[in-house]
Amino acid sequence: MMKKRVVFMGTPIFAAKILKHLSHFPIDIVAVVTQADKKVGRKQILTPTPVKVVAQELGLPIFQPIKVKEILEDLQHLHIDYIITCAYGQFLPESILKCAKEDALNIHASLLPKYRGGAPIHWAIINGEKESGISLMRMIKAMDAGEVFAQTKVDILIDDTTEILHDKLIESAKLCLDEYLMKVIHHEITAHPQDESHVTFGYNVLPEDEHVSFDQDALHVHNHIRGLISWPIGYALLNDKRVKLYGSKLLHQKSDQPSGTILKIDDCGLHVATQTDNICITHVQVEGRKMYKVSDDKPYLSTFINQQFK
Repeated sequence: MMKKRVVFMGTPIFAAKILKHLSHFPIDIVAVVTQADKKVGRKQILTPTPVKVVAQELGLPIFQPIKVKEILEDLQHLHIDYIITCAYGQFLPESILKCAKEDALNIHASLLPKYRGGAPIHWAIINGEKESGISLMRMIKAMDAGEVFAQTKVDILIDDTTEILHDKLIESAKLCLDEYLMKVIHHEITAHPQDESHVTFGYNVLPEDEHVSFDQDALHVHNHIRGLISWPIGYALLNDKRVKLYGSKLLHQKSDQPSGTILKIDDCGLHVATQTDNICITHVQVEGRKMYKVSDDKPYLSTFINQQFK
């Protein structure tokens, strides 16, 4: 039996890990589509996407359209059986989906119908979910709304960050593909519609989502902080300076001080009041300074005791 011809579409490190994993499957990856190279850092160095790097290592043809419609004819000429996407970063129009003779599949990092959209991992943490997972689904014109073939689940622990959950989900995606992808390709699995009554969205994190308010209960503050690690990093304002919050711990202590008040500093970090229990901020980056462990700079940070995060 001839191997199915597949075009893979993806961009970040998550997708790069999946592409490398798929390279060992009995499929023929005939091309890779990824976003355009971007200038990165202060020196604005033009940098390839992680998926492009892996595709080059594998010797695969690469397309990097500004808009995916630009490569419609190229895809049509490849006579592909399947499109497989994973965090590509562009909406695929129906004309592109129809290039796949059999199906267009997506590897989505949530338990659909929860968290359709581009930042499902962030919002699962921010919203305090206890579990997440991978959905292997059929792509349709509407965003992440297609039928689901299979799912694998992972637990979210109380101190898991977006970075930790991201890595857990990469491994979960590999397991999902190992168990189900070839069954989908061989038409051994029936896809099931999503329950529209349970749909939620995990849209891309906006700048206004990065501000962390301490005027809420401690668990919500903790979830917000860890949900933005290691990108884009949440912040609060202190004396009009932006302080980025790189780590937190829940404390079983309470204070009668206003929410956001810095109560003390110790080896844990900055103890800060919330509407309920206090919370410990373990790592910070004060505007104009480097990121560091709070306990490594007690003399400087002690000057902020009794002041209030806004």
